[in-house]
Order: sequence, then structure tokens, then C-alpha cells
Amino acid sequence: MVSLSCGKINDTVEPLLILQENFMKLLKKAFAFTFIFMLSVSGLTGYQVNASEEPKHLDILFTHDLHSHLNSFQTIVDGTQQETGGFARLKTLINEHEKENTDTLILDGGDFSMGTLIQTVYDTEAAELRMLGYLGCDVTTLGNHEFDYTLDYIQKQLSSTGMSGKVVLSNVTNVNTGAHIWAENKIITKKLVTESGKTISVKVGLIGETVPTLAKKRTNYTGVLNGEDIVKNVKKEVPILQKKGADIIVVLAHSGIGEQKPAELDANTGYALTKISGVDAVLCGHLHKDFPDANGTKYDDYPGVNKTTGIVNGKPLVQIENRGASIGMVDLNIGTKNNKPTITGKSTQIRKVNASTEVDPTINAAFGNWTKTFMADSSQILSEVAADTQLQNYFGTMEDNDAIQLLNNIKISYGLQYINKTKTQYKNLPVVAASTYLKYGSSDGEDYIDIQNQFKKANIYDLVSYRTGLYIYKMTG
Repeated sequence: MVSLSCGKINDTVEPLLILQENFMKLLKKAFAFTFIFMLSVSGLTGYQVNASEEPKHLDILFTHDLHSHLNSFQTIVDGTQQETGGFARLKTLINEHEKENTDTLILDGGDFSMGTLIQTVYDTEAAELRMLGYLGCDVTTLGNHEFDYTLDYIQKQLSSTGMSGKVVLSNVTNVNTGAHIWAENKIITKKLVTESGKTISVKVGLIGETVPTLAKKRTNYTGVLNGEDIVKNVKKEVPILQKKGADIIVVLAHSGIGEQKPAELDANTGYALTKISGVDAVLCGHLHKDFPDANGTKYDDYPGVNKTTGIVNGKPLVQIENRGASIGMVDLNIGTKNNKPTITGKSTQIRKVNASTEVDPTINAAFGNWTKTFMADSSQILSEVAADTQLQNYFGTMEDNDAIQLLNNIKISYGLQYINKTKTQYKNLPVVAASTYLKYGSSDGEDYIDIQNQFKKANIYDLVSYRTGLYIYKMTG
């Protein structure tokens, strides 16, 4: 037995007590450390999926700026001419992906029309919209070129193809009533089944945005439609969707990535959208360029940008090329936290369409009747071209030529009729015209105007592609 006294502890006892005291201190410290460590781990796992609740992939595939390219086209890639793009090859990529994961949403970011000669039969066939239906498109928004047509016309085409209910356009309203023309936003519920058989019901909220200034090439929407600033509108739509119960919010924007701080009514706002609280993913286009891109982009040095993964400010941001050359993908890992769906992982991917991508036979077969209608329309002979005349612009950037003068003469003829019959107060003024080339060799050796023997309706689109408006200005000085 060890005896203690108020005096000095004997030599044989003192080391034991010191050891016991130090051991208790170490034990307390160890306990405190264990407690803190357990709290830390608990804090981490609280934001992850429990082991029994394995995550499920929800994929979002999207197209953008298809511009009437129902079929593939030739372009220069890495210095060589290659075949790429088109709805038929896009469908193949979509089918291949859905075999990998049936839990996939198919979206389109607008500007599906205007860009090839197929637009000449868009009036009667609306082939582009029908093609979106064939692709299995769940939701589309409208691009600026859809507004090259009148509002009544857009509504008619959407209705005739059964696509009206698939349009989401959040930042365009009726000027007089403030009402949305198409769905302001939308929630799509996806039921994801994990390997263990557990069902995760996730509500995906969709916001659709377009260039707020709308198009002015053919139709003036002043007094008809109002376009709201994209960033302001998304900030307004997020809490609306959250109140409706959206678990995930995706912005489908006919907009490019743009500047870090876009101007009011800017067309390109993608980067700024990633900074909005509540937005989970941003899908972009409009600028006809891929991001992320292994060759580098102007956005790589922006704050918060991971140029390899496409995660920007913690959120997936993808921008894809035009004419069906690319299809964008956002892959979200969905788990549950407190029985509520939550994103536990995310990644992006851009899949390229090239000559090795097979043509989907179903889509290809759909070209049949459209091709007949299109060929009949575009091959219509409007006039004969004299044997000694060649409408070409091989040296168009260096000298005047008959091809550009023909376009100028058409404008002058219309202008003279207009001031002589409608705006007669200007009828004594001379009329001049200015035009630019659409084809001048910028893409490849075939990218020139060369019309001989007959001038067909298709040749009009060698001179002017879009249904542009003709503007007449009175000039002084």
C-alpha cells in the first residue's frame, strides 16, 4: 500500500504518480482528438450518400444551333476535309448513350432552323422541328434565328409538329399582358432505380433562355414581345422552381459563355449564370464553339474554371459547336440526403460527330419526302444565264464581279419600287446598294459562288442565306 503525506512523497512513489497523471492527460487528449475526428468524419459523411444508398447517374444530353443541318456536311478539321454533323448521326450518338444509361434527358438549345437550303421548305414542312421529335427531344428553347419568323408563324409550326408543349422560354413575354408565350419553366420528374432496386424520384427544373433583344432581320417585335435580361430572369426563375419542388435546376440557354460580367441584355451570359445560387448546371451554345476544349479557349483563365472538366464555379458548364458537329453531356450522380435527392458528383463531356459515326437509318429514311419537296423547290429555274456570262466571285475580295452586282441590282430594283409606290416623298432620290458575301472561299475550295447556264432558286441562297429584312436609309452629306 502506498501512503501519502503532506510532506514530500518518497522516491519510490513519486514516479508512479507522475506516470499515472501523465497517462490521464494523454487519455484525455486522445479522447478529445477522437471526439473531434469523429465529428469531422460525421460532418463529411453527412454530405455524402450512405453506403446503402448508392448514387445513380442522371445524364443530360443536349444539341444546339443545328441550323437546318438535317444531313452531314463537309468541313476542315485539323487541316483535312471531313464529313461531320447532321441529325442522322446525332441520333446514333443518342441511341448509343441511352444503351449505356436509360436515365437520360434530351434537350435542345435553339437555332434549330435557318442555315441550309432545307429552310426553303421550312414554311410547309418544318422538317427541323420534326427531326427534334425523332431525336426524342424532351425540351427545347428558341434561339434568335427562330425569331426571324413572325410570332404567329412560329406558333403555327410548333403546333403542327406537336412541339409546342416542349418549348420552355422563360425570358420572353407578351409586351401588353406580361404573360409568357410558352412555358415559363418546367419540371420533369425522373425515377431513377439503383442497383439495389431503390427508387430515387428526382425533379429536374428547367429554365429556357434566349437572346433578349430577339431577331431584327425580318420581323420587328417592338410592341409585340419583350425580352428580359438573361441573368436577371434566371435569378427570378430559380426560387419559383424551388418553390415548385425542383431538386435540380438546369439552365438551357441560347447563349454563349460570354464575359465575366456581361452587360445588360447581353447575348452571352453562361459564365455569369454559374454564379447564381440554386443553378446546378448551365447548357450553352450560340457562339458555335466547344467548351471545354483540349485546344484551349478564352475562358480557361476565368476564376473558378476547370478547363479540363468543364466544372465552373462548382457547376457543370458546357458550350457546344453548331450544325450537329457536337453533342454536349452533363453527368450527375444522384443520391439522397435526409430522403431528398441531391447531387453527389458531376462531370461534363462533349462527343464529336464525324464520318465514322453511323447514320441512323430511321432518321435517314425520314429525309425521303422532304428531299423530294426540297429538290422540286430548289431546282426551280428562275432564268437562263447567257452563254458568255459566269456569275462567280473567285476574286471577289479583290475586285467587283457580276455575282455581287446581281445582289445589289436586286436591292436597287426593290428600293426604286418602294420609293415610287410607297414612300413617294423620296422618289427623286438616287438609290444605291451595299452587299456582303456569304461565300468567298473562307471554308474551302468549294466555298465560292459559281453560277452558269441556269439561275435556279437554290442559287438565291448562294447570295443570301437567311430571310433578312431590307433596310433603306436616307443619307445626307
